[in-house]
Amino acid sequence: MRFVLHPVSMMYKTSENQPFTCQNQTKHSRDSLNTQLGKPKFVLHTYQLQPTSTPFMHQYSFTTEWQFEAPVEAIWEVIYAMDQWPDWWKYVKKVEYIKTGVNGDIGSIRRIKWGTALPYSLTFNSELLAVDPFKRIQGSVFGELEGKGIWTFTSREHMTYVRYDWKVNTTKKWMNLLAPIARPLFNWNHDIVMKAGYEGLKKKISIAS
Repeated sequence: MRFVLHPVSMMYKTSENQPFTCQNQTKHSRDSLNTQLGKPKFVLHTYQLQPTSTPFMHQYSFTTEWQFEAPVEAIWEVIYAMDQWPDWWKYVKKVEYIKTGVNGDIGSIRRIKWGTALPYSLTFNSELLAVDPFKRIQGSVFGELEGKGIWTFTSREHMTYVRYDWKVNTTKKWMNLLAPIARPLFNWNHDIVMKAGYEGLKKKISIAS
């Protein structure tokens, strides 16, 4: 697994069994973290951005890439059906449809409650902004997270490649207070949640086939 981070105060690239290398040359072993994460069959890039100009909010930007040996139509159908996410995504606890959309559900809003690998949960609303069938889904979120997410789908031969770009600000006061020291832990938590999504989706499409 390849893991890339670009924080504000440090820059380091790691591959399995290599240490972190920071600007201050401090080295930290990745072995324990790699053991917990396992070896997921997707490449994950994580980028940390500077906090926003608002002093009580911090901004995070993540890109996750999955690949499946399945038709793009099958993968699209499962991801687009957000109301069904709790059936296969371990950390999605509840999806509540709170506003009807128009023209293919554009403008619809769902309230999503997420569990995490840490002892806290997040709840926010997700509004569907744009859909390009079998290619792209774009939404915005507001609540305990504020920002946007974009799913991108491509297919080559018998493979489907899914990319998720997630750029959000945290609005929970305790998360923003702890961000200067807990940011790497929040990133790790995000990776665990996304790994669970990949594993759940892979299992779902294998059962369906």
